[in-house]
Amino acid sequence: MISSRFAIALLIIFQLTVIACGGFLLSMQVTQQLQDDQQALLSQLTNSPSTDKATLTPLFNRLPVQFARIGSVGEQTPWNYRSYQAPTHPLAALLDAAQLQQQTKVQQQSVTVGFDGDYYLNRFGKPMLPILLGTSLINLLLAVLVIIQGRRQQRNLTTLELAGLQLSSLDLPGGLQTITGPFSALAANLISTRDKLKLQVQQLQRTNATQALEAMNDPLTQLPNRTQFNTEMEELLSKPGNIGQLLMVRASVLEEINSRQGKLAGDSYLINIAKALKGLSDGQHQVHLYRYGGSDFIAALPNRSMADVNAIMEQLSKQLTDIAQRVEFDSAGYIGAVSYSHHDRISQLLMQLDTAISIAQSEGPNRHYQLAPESAEFELETDRWAQVIDDVISNTRIEFTYQSVISLTENTPFYRELLARFTNKDGNPLPTQILFAMANRHDRAIELDKLLFTQAVREIIHHGEADQSYGFNISSHSVNDPEFLGWLEERITRTPELSGRLVLEINEHAINIKPQMLNQWIARIHQHGVRIAVERFGNSLSSFKSLQLLRPDYVKLDPCFSKDIDNDANNRFFVKMLLDIAVRLEIRVIATHIEQYEERITMEALRVDGVQGHLVASPQPMNAKPLPADLR
Repeated sequence: MISSRFAIALLIIFQLTVIACGGFLLSMQVTQQLQDDQQALLSQLTNSPSTDKATLTPLFNRLPVQFARIGSVGEQTPWNYRSYQAPTHPLAALLDAAQLQQQTKVQQQSVTVGFDGDYYLNRFGKPMLPILLGTSLINLLLAVLVIIQGRRQQRNLTTLELAGLQLSSLDLPGGLQTITGPFSALAANLISTRDKLKLQVQQLQRTNATQALEAMNDPLTQLPNRTQFNTEMEELLSKPGNIGQLLMVRASVLEEINSRQGKLAGDSYLINIAKALKGLSDGQHQVHLYRYGGSDFIAALPNRSMADVNAIMEQLSKQLTDIAQRVEFDSAGYIGAVSYSHHDRISQLLMQLDTAISIAQSEGPNRHYQLAPESAEFELETDRWAQVIDDVISNTRIEFTYQSVISLTENTPFYRELLARFTNKDGNPLPTQILFAMANRHDRAIELDKLLFTQAVREIIHHGEADQSYGFNISSHSVNDPEFLGWLEERITRTPELSGRLVLEINEHAINIKPQMLNQWIARIHQHGVRIAVERFGNSLSSFKSLQLLRPDYVKLDPCFSKDIDNDANNRFFVKMLLDIAVRLEIRVIATHIEQYEERITMEALRVDGVQGHLVASPQPMNAKPLPADLR
């Protein structure tokens, strides 16, 4: 609108300038012609033989004389030629009245002559009138156009302002597409931006929908995950009258399968368990399946009785036995079940399921246990784990296998890592990881570690190969117990046969709890020829700091750094950085869980010192022989 006003002001100034110039030119022409006529009249009057009326009237008629007064000097009644009339022309203001009159003396007669101003203005004004009218019309037309254009631009600006306000809603005014002129590019950009934003919003909506689906589902088994379970179970328990059974299947040998056979075998194992659970649906009853955690599956069975779920567990136990045969383990998992009603809490139900699973594990491979409502409140059955652990310790129900850690430069073992396996009184295997967890729960971890070390030393001395070293893993709980470390140091000191043949493996997480204490202890252990390996390295922010402090002999990378390392630049960078530091500290770096040829090739290209995994060397039995009586 400001530009329109400015344009109109310019047009007005131009029009006024044209009028002023025209008026000035007209004034000049009239003045010049008036002077010429006055000079001609003066010449004729001077040469006139008489000043009477008859002589001068024809002379006045030949010129544009409006009036004249002639008389002798002092005479009171002069004779007049016509009468004076003021100019009526619209441009009369351009003329000076005194300029139109001329006074002179002719033959002692006073002569006053007044010329007709309208005559001169009409004569010279007519040619200029079309020019002035033309410019006026043109300027008027231009002013109208400017006003119309200004109003149009004002509407465009209003539309653009509204479009800017509505852009976030992606709903632009309809008039935006009709904008032309200098704002057309801006309008087109707004439309283009709206279209791009719409596309991005649609893509984000699709992505969010996909991510929401992924966030609620396990990608491996395609079952709803923990988040979905919590959401749906909260809704189920919030409605009065809802009752049913919760069933949990724990894939108890997942870690062992991953360690012995590789991650792909572990994935296949989980998929087979998921398939077994999906087979529970009979088309008549609702079955809601979830993968709750890494090795835990949950099935919600609304409106089902304890008898129903017991039959279901029997069926699942048989399927787990089949799966165990395929994965070459004695057990593929355990099953626990509890009843639920609308007043229960999810956390309470999960604790009861864990108790049921623990009891099932103590009863044998692929077994199941249904926690009765009357015992669910007290969870007394967990004490049975204490009995199982006490039985293992008192009767030394332990067997060892080993998996070699291979040097890439010499293709010979650095050492053989000992793997403990436990059995119950019936000779059935117990899940190693859970047994250790239950040992921690019942304060048996240190006692169990002492037994394991004692048996491991006997295995190394009596059944191990003399030119081989063996690795023994100390639990995180024990490695930070000063009493256990004192006991272990004393046993090492009393057993010189272990010098050069024993490697103690310590979890990286454990060494970060009391690093100064461990530093001094490791220094003393080194003096007896015992080497130290830090396992699962790389998950702590203080990983490299612990290397400089403890100076272990080996560093075993966390398995996550081996998985798909051929396609993971970040993992390759971390391994390179570790190798640079390890070379200066004279520490050997070992890659674990090597399962694919590409992973081994990449590790060799990075120049790690050693590798361990199912692809490199599978676990082997120690070929144990009966121990001498004096060592039992």
